[in-house]
Amino acid sequence: RDSAGWALTDLACTGDTSGVRIDKAAARFEVGALGGDVHCVFTNAQGGAIVEKRDADGGALIGAATFRFENTGGSAPAIVVTDNQAPDVDPTLGRVEVRGLVPGAWTVTETKAPQGYEIDSTAPVAFTVSADDSTPVKVPAFTDSRKKSALAVIKHESRPDGTVTDKIVPGVQFQ
Repeated sequence: RDSAGWALTDLACTGDTSGVRIDKAAARFEVGALGGDVHCVFTNAQGGAIVEKRDADGGALIGAATFRFENTGGSAPAIVVTDNQAPDVDPTLGRVEVRGLVPGAWTVTETKAPQGYEIDSTAPVAFTVSADDSTPVKVPAFTDSRKKSALAVIKHESRPDGTVTDKIVPGVQFQ
């Protein structure tokens, strides 16, 4: 059986294995008749993932986004990570790398955009983590657009002494 946060990738026994039954699927072995020494090794592994946050207009990396990683099989708790804060192990702004993911099916969702940006899509992105921790999965980049601002310019009437009234001057055009 997998230990919490790990996936069994191999079970191998050496020595006097004549009376040993190995069941990799159940992660167990049984020793029948007494005999010589048997040495069994359980090999567990974890995986990782990399996700990038990019500006929708120029494609530049932008830092400080927050993501939620969820194991769709339910065998691991969700992980919420903000760029350049633990458990992000990549110091590059705009690139989040999470290690220690249980191999299997996962999704990642952007939950908070960097300051000055808005999330373009709240849809989760599915990916699969392998048991090879040396090569984290590269998830397709998330993009965000800059927040749009509105500006209203209003002309108020002014008196000959320079004071401004609350009366709005209609039909004024600015260049």
